[in-house]
Amino acid sequence: MSSCRSEAPRGTAIAEGTEVSDGPRSTSGPGGGRRVVRNSALNLASQVTHAVVSVLVIFVLVRRTDKAVLGEYYTVFALMLAVQLIMEAGLSTILTSRIVRSPGSWGRILEEATGLLLLEIIGSLALLIGVGFFWAYWSGNSAVLLSCAAAGCAAAALQVQRHCAGVFRAFDRFGHENIARVVQGATFAVAVVAVFDGSHGAWVVLTMLAISHVVAAVLLAYSTQRHTPCRRLRFSRSILKDWLSESVPLGMGDVARRLTWQLDTLLLGLLQPAAVVGIYSVAYRPLGLLNWLPRAVSTATFSSFTRLASENRTELNDTFSRSLRLLLVISLPIVLSIFFMAAPLIMTLGGEEYADSILMLRLLIWITCLSFLSMQFRFVMTAIGKQRVFARLVFAVFAIEVGVETMLIPYWGGFGACAGSLLGEFTFVVAGLLILRRTGVVMNEWGAVAKASVAGAVMGAMLWSVQGASVTLLITVTVSATVVYGVLCCLLGAVRREEAALVARLYRFRRAASR
Repeated sequence: MSSCRSEAPRGTAIAEGTEVSDGPRSTSGPGGGRRVVRNSALNLASQVTHAVVSVLVIFVLVRRTDKAVLGEYYTVFALMLAVQLIMEAGLSTILTSRIVRSPGSWGRILEEATGLLLLEIIGSLALLIGVGFFWAYWSGNSAVLLSCAAAGCAAAALQVQRHCAGVFRAFDRFGHENIARVVQGATFAVAVVAVFDGSHGAWVVLTMLAISHVVAAVLLAYSTQRHTPCRRLRFSRSILKDWLSESVPLGMGDVARRLTWQLDTLLLGLLQPAAVVGIYSVAYRPLGLLNWLPRAVSTATFSSFTRLASENRTELNDTFSRSLRLLLVISLPIVLSIFFMAAPLIMTLGGEEYADSILMLRLLIWITCLSFLSMQFRFVMTAIGKQRVFARLVFAVFAIEVGVETMLIPYWGGFGACAGSLLGEFTFVVAGLLILRRTGVVMNEWGAVAKASVAGAVMGAMLWSVQGASVTLLITVTVSATVVYGVLCCLLGAVRREEAALVARLYRFRRAASR
């Protein structure tokens, strides 16, 4: 019997060893739909806040340091994310899935997952410090060891955050995760703005990053222990084998998928000078931030996908189609706005010396539409038990990108990385939709997508008409064009009336709650 207490309202005592009476809540029906929209909106709000803070950090780093330091920082940053994913091996997602499938056994599941978390932490630290030793010896730059050690601490803290977030997501609770995300971003930004003056290397920035992630990890760990306390750990070879048999295929897919996002930066670091990485990073960083927006929505719907996969496959199909349509509707105005405002954005971030980043950003931003669609594949395939299929798809696309970028980067530099990334993401979307169709999960709302494209064409025409105008006029027309786009989506049927009404009610509720 579990030694953990079930989550309950404060002041309610629950006897030790009792089963959970109110496990993860069903998201079927209108109440569940409102909960999904609420959680998605909360995730989006925190991601937007985090993205704004991250852009501020990029701005400060570009202004206060040179391209070589910026390139080293983002190379180690990409390495840190890769190591974190390798060591996590999809365990946080499987943790959420297992609690959703067996809510009465969440205490035992949490005890087993916490034991595995210790292995993730130790492995992340050891691997990154080991890479740091090798890199420092190979390059003759001892500061790289400090950078990798700081990245190891950040990766370990990320493991804790992912674990805690996995627990809360199973119970449809996203507030703690979002608060921690905002705290981490704000802590990092304040440290960079107030302390970093550009006189030190990338290891100083990575140390600040590690401190901010440790703060967020401590906050989330405290919240998790408070709401779903675990007083002992379960660990054995059989437990390890049981969890890894389910998580490794997903984890391998996650590693390859995230490596695909970081592949261009890593290959540029190997095949081009650090200054080229710095120019490319200025164009790519906003894209990387935007890629987290569809993940904010997807994580809020994952528990719903898991329940519907076993309860109602028809509703799963409808939910999947609706989510893809809405994600595409959201992505189009973002893509068009950044495409037409690429020049002032790059000039504001980096100045004239980063002018080559403008065209790169205009090419890369179209990946956003594709990634908004593909982000759901991971969660849907996990919900229907097709983790191995997902992994094979990701590795195939990864191999394509490695081949294309390895051939093009030596000759085209950052533009070769752009070409490989666009081709890889397009292949991933097309192949993923075809695979899901064979499993019976079909995207059947292409007509509504076409209507959204019409609205997008109108918005694009409005933005095209003011190219070369002042920044003030560009911003004004962008806001106006976005409003026109939204109205047209509602009138044409790309956004259904009940969906618009639900978002409006949620917005009014948020305003009333904030007063």
